[in-house]
Amino acid sequence: MSNLEKLEELECHFTWLPEDGSTNTSIDEVIKKTERKIDRQPHKKSAHLTTLAYLYTRKRGKNFGLAHKCLEEALAIDEQIRRDKQEDVQVSSEFVIRANMLHLEQLRKGQNRTLKPAEIEPKMQRLNSLWSDSNSQARVYGVKGVTFDCFGPMKYPVGVVAFAEASRLQANNFNWLYGEAFLRARCDRQVVKKHADKAQLQLWSRAREIGERTGQTTNNATFYSNYAEAILYNRRLTELCCELTDRAVDILRRMSEEEKENSHVDMKICLKTYRHIKKISNLDCESRRKTLLEEAGKVAMMLKDPDFFLTIANEAEEAGDRDKAIELLERGKQLAGEPGHIWLNLRLLELQMQTLNKQQVIDEFVSMRESFGVYLKNVSAIEFHKALYLIKQGDTKEALESCVAALEADPKVDQVWFSKKKEFFLCLTQKTAGFEEYVAWFAANVGDFKEPVNIEPLFLQALNKDASNEFALEHLGRFYIKKGRLDNASGCFRKLPDHIECKYKLLAQSLLEDPNASFQKLQECLQCGCRDAVPKLLEFLEQRKASQNTAEIVINDVVSRSARDSLFFSTQLYELCAEMEATLQDPNRFWLREDNTESTNDPVELAKRRIAKFLELDQLMSTVASSRSCDGSGDRGNLMRSSRLRLTKQRLERGGKTQQQTQELNNLIVSVVKESKEVLDRSLVVLLSRCKKEAKDAKKLALSRKEKEKRSINIDHYYPHAFNKIKKQLGSDFQEKLNKLALDGKDTKAFERESLITYL
Repeated sequence: MSNLEKLEELECHFTWLPEDGSTNTSIDEVIKKTERKIDRQPHKKSAHLTTLAYLYTRKRGKNFGLAHKCLEEALAIDEQIRRDKQEDVQVSSEFVIRANMLHLEQLRKGQNRTLKPAEIEPKMQRLNSLWSDSNSQARVYGVKGVTFDCFGPMKYPVGVVAFAEASRLQANNFNWLYGEAFLRARCDRQVVKKHADKAQLQLWSRAREIGERTGQTTNNATFYSNYAEAILYNRRLTELCCELTDRAVDILRRMSEEEKENSHVDMKICLKTYRHIKKISNLDCESRRKTLLEEAGKVAMMLKDPDFFLTIANEAEEAGDRDKAIELLERGKQLAGEPGHIWLNLRLLELQMQTLNKQQVIDEFVSMRESFGVYLKNVSAIEFHKALYLIKQGDTKEALESCVAALEADPKVDQVWFSKKKEFFLCLTQKTAGFEEYVAWFAANVGDFKEPVNIEPLFLQALNKDASNEFALEHLGRFYIKKGRLDNASGCFRKLPDHIECKYKLLAQSLLEDPNASFQKLQECLQCGCRDAVPKLLEFLEQRKASQNTAEIVINDVVSRSARDSLFFSTQLYELCAEMEATLQDPNRFWLREDNTESTNDPVELAKRRIAKFLELDQLMSTVASSRSCDGSGDRGNLMRSSRLRLTKQRLERGGKTQQQTQELNNLIVSVVKESKEVLDRSLVVLLSRCKKEAKDAKKLALSRKEKEKRSINIDHYYPHAFNKIKKQLGSDFQEKLNKLALDGKDTKAFERESLITYL
């Protein structure tokens, strides 16, 4: 075995990094959870103290002093364990404690000052001597398993592996077997009603055998209650489950008041297992359950925990003692203070409904919404319970209004029990007539609970009665989106009146989700105010432009030119680009995709740059007053496009313009006209010069002296009659030759060529 030389090689919290990827993201919450575990698991106190020490260095305000104090206390406990020879009974590791101390010492020095060899070598020698012993290594992995138990379900598998490694190094250790079995059960508990598999059952059985032989389970109610809970859904082991629960209850009854207070979680588990056993078997455990319930009520008064009051109140109500349940809930409500405990309040109101009139119940729901309305999930739960109450009272319309409000607050209504949702749906299906669209809506969004419900026909039935039924149109469209029938969905959303707030978002969604959406659909999506349409439209335009090599191409062949893509020379294109920019800049427009709103790169600026690049505005360098090149090359076309886009944007702006804005617009128009004239003048000079040279070369031998002198007239004299002169020079097929000349003008921008041809 190689010697440990670096801090990074030490097995401890600073190399495990248990908080990475944990579901418990709040360090303060993990600290509180670990502190509670110390009270419930005193035999693991040393291990939990090392975890606390690590957590104090991970808080925003690091507390190195408190961390060191925890490690000193853990080391003292570990020394006492070794003196008492309790290594197999208590969970502790000198190696982990000293490794954490070494890391803490380095943290205090800072990253720029490493520990010197003289400081680190004596401590590393001690750590190497500990690491060379297999039992010491086993205790390291045991502490690792205990640590990862504190960091939530995502970390349980790591704890399972750690405990398994500890068992491999040190066989027949109760703590390692129990730890692995417990965390396996916790992993399985993430799946509803998961049966314990063969491997887990063997671990539990082996842990019980060793624990009872060594006396480690004699007063360990937690072990028996956890074992019983782990096999709760193994029907063939129901008798064993009942036996284990009885053992746990016997231990709980023998405890002192303080010990019972620290074991309230075990009481909750035992009450749960007794209730389940009663449902699935004929085993007589009711008397023991009632006895435990009385004990739990006494503990609740000492504990002052509203959650515990809610648990035992539910158990009391399940046992048929409704008055006792109300008494416990009222006591828990008093202890909860302000704003209170939402689930305790809802349960109390549910039990009191029989003695209150309808208006009193409604007022209670309104009051709860005001108290707990900060979180949408709470609003959803309150509104759904209100809906369930109202539908039982026969007020179906009001109930549906509350149900809609519940799903608007939380579409999944996760915080409402399955049984409550099923109860509401069964009540609703009994009153389908006149509410077909709501039955279909609930089945589509929450579930049909294995009831025979034809969703689409119910929506259509409601629309046959009233074609303008807004609720049916909206939610039938949503249903079509789920099924991928996007054209049908768009048709529903188009029929919605404009005052429906979500109309345009839903219409845009149905248009945008189509991977083969046409250009017209994307334009309609943009008109809805959807910013997501801009990248899609640009992609469409860029592909269309790429297929023609340039946005403003002049094709050589006359027939081809007449069939060219006219979009790139049209006002429609500039209006579209102006509308895209306006949509991006308007704060009232919306994104459908959340990643656009959360992106580190500004999607608005990215899209605007793409528009500029598409129109070749990104090449614009000069201004109107800059110098001109004699042959019309440079950035002239870019400037023309930029001016044209600005004009289009101003023309599309809605609302009145001030006199100053009107004057600015007029000035801009004059500027563009002047610019156009200069561009055309220079382009004519270039083309006529080349035209003259070509005609001269082609007829050099055939021309008379008089004709030669006529051809050599200064080109400036041709303007403004250039068109007639060019026509005479080129002959009857002047248009075809003009196209050829325009294409041959390599230094002339495509926009200028097109402008010239249009002008002529």
